[in-house]
Amino acid sequence: MKRKLSLLLAVVMILSSFSFVFADEEVNVPAFLEKNGILKGDKSGNLMLDKALERRDAVVLLSRLLKAEEEAKNYEPAEDEIYPDNNDPYYAGFLGWATANGYFEGYPNGNFKPRESILVQEFALVLLRALEYGDTEWKSVMDKAKELGILEGVKEADANAAIVREDVATMIFNALGVKMKKEGKTLAEFLGIEMPAPKELKATVNDTENLKEIKVELSNAKLANEEKLLNTSNYRLEGNVIERAELKGNDLLLEVRDTLRSGKEYQLEIKNVDKAINGKYKFVARDNTIPSVEKVEVLGEYGIKVITSEPIEDVRGKNFLVDGKYIVMNVERYGRNLILTPYSGSFPSGAKTLTIEGLVDFAGYKSAKEDFDIEIVKDNEAPKVVDAILKGNKVEVVFDKDIYKPSVAEYYSKSDTGNISYELGRHTIYADSATKVDTNKVVYEFKDNEAPSRRDEVTIVDIENHSRVKMEKTTIALREVLDDIEPEIIKKEIVSKTFDSKTGTATIRLHFNKEVKGSFVNDKSEKTQEEEGFIVKDHFALYEDEVSKRTKLDGENDPKITSAKYYYNVKEKRYEKDVIDVVIEGLKIWDNKDNDIEYILEIEGFTDMSSSRNKMYRDYYSFEFTKSSDFIVKSVKVYEGTRTRDTEIEIEFNKKLDRSMAEDGTNYIFYTQGDKNDIKTRVLRKDVDDLNGEAILKSNGYVVLLEIPLDWDDLTVVNKYFGLKIENTLKTTSGQRLDASYYYEFESKELLKEGQTVAEKESEKQAKDAAENVVELINKLPKVEEITLANKDAVKEAETAYNNLSDEAKKFVSDEAKDKLDKAVEKIKELEGKDEAEKVKAINEAQTLEELWDALRAAGLENLRFGLIAEYDAALAGTEETLAEIQEVIDRVNSEADLEAAKEAAKDELDEYKDAADYTVNAADLATAIATGKAAIDAATTTEEVDTALADAKAAIDEIESDTEMVARVKKQVEELNLTWNTDADTTLNNVNAAIAGMDGVSAAKSDDDSKVIITIQFGSASDTIEITA
Repeated sequence: MKRKLSLLLAVVMILSSFSFVFADEEVNVPAFLEKNGILKGDKSGNLMLDKALERRDAVVLLSRLLKAEEEAKNYEPAEDEIYPDNNDPYYAGFLGWATANGYFEGYPNGNFKPRESILVQEFALVLLRALEYGDTEWKSVMDKAKELGILEGVKEADANAAIVREDVATMIFNALGVKMKKEGKTLAEFLGIEMPAPKELKATVNDTENLKEIKVELSNAKLANEEKLLNTSNYRLEGNVIERAELKGNDLLLEVRDTLRSGKEYQLEIKNVDKAINGKYKFVARDNTIPSVEKVEVLGEYGIKVITSEPIEDVRGKNFLVDGKYIVMNVERYGRNLILTPYSGSFPSGAKTLTIEGLVDFAGYKSAKEDFDIEIVKDNEAPKVVDAILKGNKVEVVFDKDIYKPSVAEYYSKSDTGNISYELGRHTIYADSATKVDTNKVVYEFKDNEAPSRRDEVTIVDIENHSRVKMEKTTIALREVLDDIEPEIIKKEIVSKTFDSKTGTATIRLHFNKEVKGSFVNDKSEKTQEEEGFIVKDHFALYEDEVSKRTKLDGENDPKITSAKYYYNVKEKRYEKDVIDVVIEGLKIWDNKDNDIEYILEIEGFTDMSSSRNKMYRDYYSFEFTKSSDFIVKSVKVYEGTRTRDTEIEIEFNKKLDRSMAEDGTNYIFYTQGDKNDIKTRVLRKDVDDLNGEAILKSNGYVVLLEIPLDWDDLTVVNKYFGLKIENTLKTTSGQRLDASYYYEFESKELLKEGQTVAEKESEKQAKDAAENVVELINKLPKVEEITLANKDAVKEAETAYNNLSDEAKKFVSDEAKDKLDKAVEKIKELEGKDEAEKVKAINEAQTLEELWDALRAAGLENLRFGLIAEYDAALAGTEETLAEIQEVIDRVNSEADLEAAKEAAKDELDEYKDAADYTVNAADLATAIATGKAAIDAATTTEEVDTALADAKAAIDEIESDTEMVARVKKQVEELNLTWNTDADTTLNNVNAAIAGMDGVSAAKSDDDSKVIITIQFGSASDTIEITA
């Protein structure tokens, strides 16, 4: 039975007045659906929520939804649209109308079964098809529906039960909020339905789906200020930078500069957006999916947009083929959007297929090969400016459509002034640089002393769409966005060291949360600013051990800060203006004998690029200049009330510790879960001394024992301490500092270095967790003697889960659990044997096509096609003994049908391959080639052979010369004769005729005024001329 998406909406029309809980508020579903033009009640208002949905009622409601109720009601069905089992004449027109329009089909015996109820699994499949999951196998329908949340709140979850109206409503309402597989939008958005929006703004950050983006799921993005949401300065990610923010519905996608490390835990901080969502969010970076292409859109003759499921790292022109051929092209990337533009010229006007393969994401996964239909058509609509936003000395211009990058330009010369300008007194000011930052956005940067103000209007010209259609000249007032966020350093690190005998040089890299500027050595131009860098004394100072006048290192023999410049990104070939490299020479190498200096770099005076010129707060970076190997924590062990104190904790290091520091209890801090990443408030944390405990360095010098006078429950339950922090102030006997602070989490028993990935430590934990999950599935199974086929899916799930375990994980599954699983699997096999025999018998004994169809479906066979039921009946001998044998017959019939369809399509394509009107001379050869090709296609035994025969036939046709090709060939031959004017027209004509004598299709004549001789080359309807003049 065919069902259209409209049926999904139609069934809603019979629902009664009841409510669902949606986003913490009551929603009257009927009122909501009525508001959207979907819901209608009957005259009595009784919608019988406990009754099943009948097929005939769905048809009536579908006609109402399509505003065709009167048309359907009065429709006069043809003879083959009348159903004998419809005993109510009121529905005759409706059923005929639905059949004629392809919304429904009857059964093989000619019946419609108008009073038949729709089953839960059938209706779930309807919704899956609406959500573009139509490729879901019949046996997996319920699992997929459950996974997508469609079955949430459904009272009757039995797949074979008739679905009642109340559950129909529940499932539809759930489905409206599910994202469609290909469209990338919810079903409600696709249908143009605005779902009831939550009134409270909330944010959720789950583990990532790829290693380049963090997805912040918002309950209702409309409740937040969009400009604040899209301001990347409002986000912090330790050791990284948010480079791009994009809002897609209620999903905020934050793209990071540096690829996230798979398995590592991170913390995203949201600031200055909205108090409802400002805060810190933990997540783990993960990527276990292969990238795919979600959509291909032709933008014009000079552009194709490719939208991917995630950002792509390694993308090149060679990843794309147009009609099987490589075209040299440029590839732009903006988040998940790729824009393809030919390096020269346009895409072929007749191009039909774009092949994409080998797109590599930031986890190294490659996309599969896919073909997409394309049609290169001209876009006659020029881009229009929709907004011009002033941000400091930059103007961001937003267009209503994607724009052609080569049309983006800054001032180059008096004759090439770029896209944007504004009037300053009697002067016209142009942009110093222009950068396309998104598919429809350009940022124009002006010199600081020439930046426009919020009172100015800018004029924009010459931006093109991807058909090279230019925009109209547009003048628009600037809209200023004020930025009141101070720049701050979010990461400090030593990126390189070089050593002499006792001194060396270090490069310290400072990462800011936004682009900054300061006092430049040479402020003449942006180039000199970038190349010569900052005036060191205006922004930096170096101290020894502490910050004071006496410890400031500014003497002749002291280390020197020799340069501070923007970081140059070699890969991107540009300066990163939110990253500064500071070079310090003459640093003394740490040895704790002649030198035990801790250096402190002071940073100040940098401002952002906004018109507000927000200034940073003074900041510091402490570091030691050392060659030695890292000093680390090896392990932590907890002893709960088994020794002299209530709780003892042993910490083992890889080097001997300085005793005074090791036994300083303030270096060991117990923290609560919410305080882990910001241990400042004394109320929320206590060190060993605060708890009246003691830190003792064992005699070997490598182990510190913490004795705490609290039992384990008091420590972790009453006081809610989540873990132990080991401060990096600890030093070895040689004075080397601990390489980082460490966190030991009590519950997980994980020892994590600050900023360290947990991937290496997760292996065993993941193995145990996976094993526990499998044991839980096994324990849920009934006793072996109570198992029936109803438990088949549960047993299969447990068996598959066990088989998917790693060898390490299987060790954690008990023998008892494994034995129960093995026996359950054997019991299912035994029951399946009996059940299969009954299903095979029903198929073999079916007397009608309808009975055969029902038996095949009941047997759960795959790839069934209703239109081939008669062919299945003819092919089945009735002697098959297993479902596998019957499946082979079905697959064979399907394959034969596919082969015949492929042959017909190939022959049609061959007929349309060339225009016969251009082959009047070689018409016979063309007809022969087509006939030969069709014969080869008919002889093919596989679809692959069909493709080969078609390709061979096309190649043979390509060898036949068309009229146009003949004209071109002969014209070239004539041109090679180098015929010229000789004395007069008659003489020239005689010479020409003598030269072309014997050449088919060629003739010559004088012009009426004897000023030239015209040679005509003609074959069929194709012709061309050559003129010889005095």
